[in-house]
Amino acid sequence: MMRLCLMALTVVAVLAGVAGPAAQAQEGRPLLIDGTSTLYQRVLTRPGSPRFNAPDGVVQDRYPAFQPLYVFARDGSWLQIGGAAGMPAEGWVSEDATIDWRYNVVAAFTSTAGRERQLLFSDLESLDSLIQSEAAVSLARELRHAIDEGGSGDDSGVVSIEPAEYVDINDAETFYILPILEFHEDFHPMSADLFLKMRVASVPLRGESSNETPVPEDVIQDSDAGIMIVLDTTRSMAPFIAETLEVMEEEIRRIANTETGERVHFGIMGFRDNPDAAEGIDYRVRVFAPFDRAGAVDAPLAALSSMEVAGISTPGYNEDSLAAIRHALEETDWAPNGVEFVKKLVILVTDAGPKSARDPNAETDINATALQAMAREQEVGIIVIHLLTPDGVANHEYAARHYRDLAAALGHVFYYPVTGGRQDFGAEIRSTITRVMSQVSRNLEGELTEVPEPDETGALPEGAELDVLGLAMELAYLGRVLETRAPDVFEAWVADRALEDSRKVAVEPRLLITKNQLSSLRDVLAAVLEVGESTQTGGTANDFFSQLQGAVSRMAQDPDRLVNTDFNTLGSAFGEFLEGLPYQSRVMEITQERWDNMGTGRRQIIDALRSRFLLYERWHDDPSLWVALYDNAPDGEHVYAMPFGALP
Repeated sequence: MMRLCLMALTVVAVLAGVAGPAAQAQEGRPLLIDGTSTLYQRVLTRPGSPRFNAPDGVVQDRYPAFQPLYVFARDGSWLQIGGAAGMPAEGWVSEDATIDWRYNVVAAFTSTAGRERQLLFSDLESLDSLIQSEAAVSLARELRHAIDEGGSGDDSGVVSIEPAEYVDINDAETFYILPILEFHEDFHPMSADLFLKMRVASVPLRGESSNETPVPEDVIQDSDAGIMIVLDTTRSMAPFIAETLEVMEEEIRRIANTETGERVHFGIMGFRDNPDAAEGIDYRVRVFAPFDRAGAVDAPLAALSSMEVAGISTPGYNEDSLAAIRHALEETDWAPNGVEFVKKLVILVTDAGPKSARDPNAETDINATALQAMAREQEVGIIVIHLLTPDGVANHEYAARHYRDLAAALGHVFYYPVTGGRQDFGAEIRSTITRVMSQVSRNLEGELTEVPEPDETGALPEGAELDVLGLAMELAYLGRVLETRAPDVFEAWVADRALEDSRKVAVEPRLLITKNQLSSLRDVLAAVLEVGESTQTGGTANDFFSQLQGAVSRMAQDPDRLVNTDFNTLGSAFGEFLEGLPYQSRVMEITQERWDNMGTGRRQIIDALRSRFLLYERWHDDPSLWVALYDNAPDGEHVYAMPFGALP
């Protein structure tokens, strides 16, 4: 039985990327993939692959596992390779010391909180055999038990099992490559939904009898929590702010002078609307109490006591809650006194919906889905308590739709509508806070949060989804502090959906995108937005594609711009590296004819793409997201594992 190791890459080369439009005619550039005009050939190295100065020449160095390399030339069974497209080739490798890698797609395990560890199989037939079995759930359970007991899974075809700890693929310290070499889409026999079967290359652990890593008590006992409470402070919220103060006074008094009280920290933030819209609004977002591990435990109480609601009504019913969430994610110090919280939570409390991107008083064009993507990358959980007051009946459906998108994570939606007024709200926020406190108390005893078993329908007991969220954060923390290394490579087949419940995602494909590629994606997206707006207002819709092709052609005159000028769908305009991926999007398939016939749907597309554009800008300019895969790698060759859900 091979034990799967997600090997952190400390010295590896950059993945192959996209060629400039003139690359075929330029000497010293990598070879193009057949049938493409902008995609370079690339391979992955097997562990210890020797690098020669020439075919059958002298060994100069050896590569680690999964080092992505560009192919500059082929000579029989020999490949001339290099670490970057814009730099000279560095030597030769034997083709059998490499793995062909057409797609720059990697697999990332999701948190195991709320699901079982995924099994990996030696071949597609073995994976299919289990999935198609009427007893798939019990068979998978038996196989996991056998593996944990040191067995091999007999003739099941199982070759490995997912690591027990969650390892964050976008943490520079634990970054790993689990390349997807091949994939097939199919309909799942349980749900009839599309799912992926993927052939991945991986690194096994040797000489271990079990993949279960005991949790060191002293590690999990370091657990703590930062809870940022984000309150709507407009006029209608006065009783709910008072209730929040009352609940927090009770809870802080309950844990005062206890170890749990020293580990649960609160921040307080208020939000309203655009202060320029009317005199008396005063602020859009204001921090009343930042996180401070060394501060007084009652500092958040003083902040709540001083919090006053707006003296005037703000324009419209919706408030700028998304601006507050963006502020909580981007401008909050989640590592006060230099130590990052293990559990990071934002609790949004409001009786109003969020402002739309088209609202002139909205601070940001970033929508709820993009903010959830940002929260996910920062490992921040967002909880929404939505007060369904009588005055907002016409707004409830709109608000709920957006807040569900904002609070969707780990296969659950942390959105809690409250219909009963102040008392019911108090019960909801008290339940949320005490659940987190209970998790921290359990951690202090050296134990992970325990998620209750679901019922026969797969539903968890009420409130238990918060334990899934807490456990996910604990596993992410353990993944950062517990490391494994391994020396070999094997290939295996794995499903993206959990074997015991096809509604849950166990393995998600991600695009390993370079900074240059994201720059090109952002630039093309900017052109799409500019042309889209101009043809909406000053031109006609049927000019859209011709004007966009002109804009992209002008970009292509710069050899450093990695763009595709020959496109007939909006998706192909974004670049060949997005084609052929196991990803479906309404935007990607839009042709000129479809664009002409979309009517008001064009405005929805433009608004959604604008939100993506702003998200890409933030990612591009955030150095903490980008990983340099080898020493002195050019800035444009740094990589980021982008979730498919963030693609156009």
